[in-house]
Amino acid sequence: MAESVIDDLAQLRKERAAAWKEQKEQTEQVLNPEAEQAPLESREAPESSQARQSPGVAEPQQMATAEPAVPEPDPTAAPTAGNGVEAMPACHDEMGSRCCRICYDTSETAETGRLFSPCRCDGSARFVHVACLNSWRASSSNQRSYYRCDTCHYEYRLQRLWLADVLLSHSVQLSLTIILFLVGALVVGLMCHFAAPWVVDWALGHLRLQPSVRFFFTEQVQVQGNPACWHGGYTYRLCCGRGHPGNPKCWDDVHSFESCCEGPPQMLQWLQAFLVRPLRVLLGGGMGLAAVGFVLYLRRQWSEAWGHEGGVFHIGMLVAYLSSFGSALGRLVAVVGSAVALKELFLVLSPHCRHLASSAGERILEVG
Repeated sequence: MAESVIDDLAQLRKERAAAWKEQKEQTEQVLNPEAEQAPLESREAPESSQARQSPGVAEPQQMATAEPAVPEPDPTAAPTAGNGVEAMPACHDEMGSRCCRICYDTSETAETGRLFSPCRCDGSARFVHVACLNSWRASSSNQRSYYRCDTCHYEYRLQRLWLADVLLSHSVQLSLTIILFLVGALVVGLMCHFAAPWVVDWALGHLRLQPSVRFFFTEQVQVQGNPACWHGGYTYRLCCGRGHPGNPKCWDDVHSFESCCEGPPQMLQWLQAFLVRPLRVLLGGGMGLAAVGFVLYLRRQWSEAWGHEGGVFHIGMLVAYLSSFGSALGRLVAVVGSAVALKELFLVLSPHCRHLASSAGERILEVG
């Protein structure tokens, strides 16, 4: 987003510079109409007379009347001022009008806001539109551009409302990121619930959750013990019929006699009956977003390693590391993928929060 805003501003600057150049040429033609009718002989000096002159020696009259060559303004150049700031002559004409140092527009509209001086820059870089400055502060890759001028390093005088402090808070931005992630997981989960209902059970099988946790994602079945344990041919009678410690073939690092044969309390059963549907939808959507984030993580690792020295070794170590998880690979996908998805979402959300804070809850005061 920052690159697109900067490109738009650069294109607008070129258009403003071209319009200024055309207007200047038209003004010169109106003020000096005789310049166009001057004979060609008066504009060109004879070659023969120039050839007879000694190299490096000029006539006294020519030396007295010669003027230094003034280069034409570069439409793509930034404005310059006396304090080192680049300036465009279009910002100050004979009438002393003001213009924005970003968009070079002299008008003040409801969209652009007023022209004001927020820092110590002088000359053509003194004035800027409120909307242009706020857009630059929100989209600049330099974090310091949000609260100080990039040229004179003057820190803006900010008048903030409580809304701006809330939007600029890191904890608030992180909370909004988590909320948006959950909303996205809910939307994707609803799509999976109607299009591919088997995704939740498949995800539960690869996550290898504890029976006490998996109980909340398992559809209620009128069975003895914990219904989250009875899948893949295992039943309460097969595993728990002989009493404690039950059938040792049923237990592993996740399942045990206590977690499977001793049913959950009645309170947890009521809570599970109320939460099981939304939790299954969130699990399906969350695993979908985590899978996308994990693919982005692998793609980034591949792009950073491929073509570099030792890149093949790095990729081989990554494959070996992933294969070492075995049946627990689903947990790695869920953790790493969710972290990457949250980070990408935060990077998108943070500039929007800064933009809202600068436009709705924050105001820059004019210098002086």
